[in-house]
Amino acid sequence: MKANRIVFLAAALGIANAGSALAGALGGPPAPPTQTAAAMTGMQQSELNSTAYFVLPTIGAIIQQSLRGMGGPGMLADGGDGLSATHRGMAASADGGWPMQVWLDGNGGYSKNSLAVGGYSLTSYGTQAGIQAQITPTFLVGLGTSWLGTSGPLNGGFTSHANSFGLTPYIGWQFDEHWNVSGIAGYNLGRTSLRNAAPAYGADYDNDQWNFQGAFNGSYMIDSVRLSPTVSLLHVAVNNRSFVDSNGARVAGTS
Repeated sequence: MKANRIVFLAAALGIANAGSALAGALGGPPAPPTQTAAAMTGMQQSELNSTAYFVLPTIGAIIQQSLRGMGGPGMLADGGDGLSATHRGMAASADGGWPMQVWLDGNGGYSKNSLAVGGYSLTSYGTQAGIQAQITPTFLVGLGTSWLGTSGPLNGGFTSHANSFGLTPYIGWQFDEHWNVSGIAGYNLGRTSLRNAAPAYGADYDNDQWNFQGAFNGSYMIDSVRLSPTVSLLHVAVNNRSFVDSNGARVAGTS
């Protein structure tokens, strides 16, 4: 993830420099290229973080709660309350046949970067909702939808606001009393508005983002302590579409 961000920052700096040079040739007052690139990069980092901190962990938690049950020690284990494994899911039926479940979640957060170039103070907020079918007590499929907003000041006098809408299918399979695997694949489509009063600068651009996460999750009880080892891999791909800023400069898209 760190390497991806470094590569993206270098690409953003190159694009901003090209856009500024073109704006100067057209006679418009260009925004400082380094600050513009830093503002764009900071905004997109915040959008990436919002997905990584809010959307995916929420769905991951829904999968785990559905498979293991609310507070149950293990999906296939009797929790000491006389309930069979079939009853331990959030809405599992006694016959184990296709119980439908719906869920709703709200979230928010704040991220700050104090660097002189690339600094930002951004607030994130949003909501998620989903529906899923627990096909068997140990296997489920679901679909989540999300809306995320991000806004705040960025280095160099910039302000930014972004809205992103996402669709995220997922699966979960409890193949052992203590272990399960999950897979999440999501698509987000967003629009960002970037503004600066001095020098006067404005840009509106669109981006789309693909998220893929696979996880291997465990659950063990030792007396009254639960151990939940997890190994996961997250891949995020962002495509920024080309746009024309307030100086008339066309900025090429990046991936």
